[in-house]
Amino acid sequence: MSLTAFLQTLSAASTEVQQKFHAECSRLCIQVLTRAYPFVRAEDAADAVAESLLALAEGKVKGFVCDAPPTSADYRAELISFIARRIAPRKLIGIWRKNRVHPDLIANFENQDIEIALSALPLLAQPLDPIVPAEQTQLRHQLYECISRLNQKLGGVIRLVLQDLSYDQIADAMSLASTGTVKSRVWTAMQRLKHCMGMSQGKEEVCDV
Repeated sequence: MSLTAFLQTLSAASTEVQQKFHAECSRLCIQVLTRAYPFVRAEDAADAVAESLLALAEGKVKGFVCDAPPTSADYRAELISFIARRIAPRKLIGIWRKNRVHPDLIANFENQDIEIALSALPLLAQPLDPIVPAEQTQLRHQLYECISRLNQKLGGVIRLVLQDLSYDQIADAMSLASTGTVKSRVWTAMQRLKHCMGMSQGKEEVCDV
């Protein structure tokens, strides 16, 4: 069923059913977005989701099709995924670019990116011995220390990579002309982080990178 057909079905339902659907969809979308992009605030994610639902309802965004019944959990899951991965991230990038100098926003971003970075450790610092729980805190601080020592260009791009943004989204967020520039910076940043992580786990001091 297309989104248009679904919205027609939904519009024929009671106001209570419509409100319940939108509230549940919004709540789950916001959860997905704030987990994937911890540098945004929940209220910003809520705004992005509301705008996305409106854009879909008005037919401004195409491409959503789901064969599942519109009242099913599968349909709702597909719609949430479509909003959270195809529409809302662009709006969130715009919000971040507008507010990125906001102290609270930056503090929230930098405090959380350590946790996100843990999942990228095999990529950043190969080869690594298996991480045991007792080592995680030290390794987390080592990685964050290395990230914080990157210059602004490399540190900015690596933070966005760790938020699982695409190269197109990173280019947009950092006002870069092409994804080629993003890839070049990512490669350079990865090499410096691998070097820095190797030193921080070895005998030498961590140097500025």
